[in-house]
Amino acid sequence: LAVLAALSLVSNEIVPSWRNDITVFSRAVALGPPNAVAFVSLGNGYRARGWDDEALDSYRAAAALTPERVDLHQTIGVVEARRGACYAARDAFARAHELDPVFEPAVINLAAMNTIIDGLEIRAQALEAARESSPGSVAAAERLGAFYTESGQPERALLLYASIEGVSAAHWASASSSIRAVCSW
Repeated sequence: LAVLAALSLVSNEIVPSWRNDITVFSRAVALGPPNAVAFVSLGNGYRARGWDDEALDSYRAAAALTPERVDLHQTIGVVEARRGACYAARDAFARAHELDPVFEPAVINLAAMNTIIDGLEIRAQALEAARESSPGSVAAAERLGAFYTESGQPERALLLYASIEGVSAAHWASASSSIRAVCSW
């Protein structure tokens, strides 16, 4: 009876700290030895809340521990695509496909991402040609920079804007906040 009472007291202290899955798995990750299951579970909790950056950190930690897990690379690709990071998504889908060439979700998503990126690259070439034909044009630079930002490449937009005088503050702010419009899933 004394043991049950002691366990009851301990449970009353511990259980309230387990408010949700993120709390539980954050503690498991922090206190335990590296564990891919805990990292994936933490990532799933973050992903369910739309916290993609945190989810990716957890999924990448799990993938570092178990690099052969096709499903992890697939999941990383889906989250990257949702964030608008088309090239990172393609890389993750390609890794999943490399690990298991017949894993259908990776095959489908890799093909879809390659199609999106091909379209992006064609559009980029047209916008870059327009900018080259009018090298001092702020409008041409802003159009190309907006495209870079929307396609998940805000760093390219910022470099472009830094090379052109007169780019509007709105374009700078847009690139700086990394708008993710093209690839959202």
